[in-house]
Amino acid sequence: MFFYSKTFRSLLFLLALLILALTSSCGVLPDWPLPQPKAPPAHPAPTDARLPAVEAALQAATTNREDIVAFLIYSVQIERVDFGEDGKAALVWFALIEPESEEVIPGELSLALALQNEGT
Repeated sequence: MFFYSKTFRSLLFLLALLILALTSSCGVLPDWPLPQPKAPPAHPAPTDARLPAVEAALQAATTNREDIVAFLIYSVQIERVDFGEDGKAALVWFALIEPESEEVIPGELSLALALQNEGT
């Protein structure tokens, strides 16, 4: 077994620290490309004929609701509608909109269930 002097071990330790310091400061992360957003389709999907009725029903349900403060402050805008297989129900995702600036309020979309009345 080899026994090194205390001075030699100290110099070896300092050399190792110097090499570690030099190599860690030189490490640069690779420039990874960011994922690009998908382009909208060239031909937008046709709007469903039932969509205006759903939008009118949502506006009527949220206008002047004094029990929900958000509906007094903000207006609503439909972001997505998924109609059920029978066409009598739909899930409606909507966002809150600042009326003055017409900007979408950051946050998760709200969800509503739209049911078709028997007479309509």
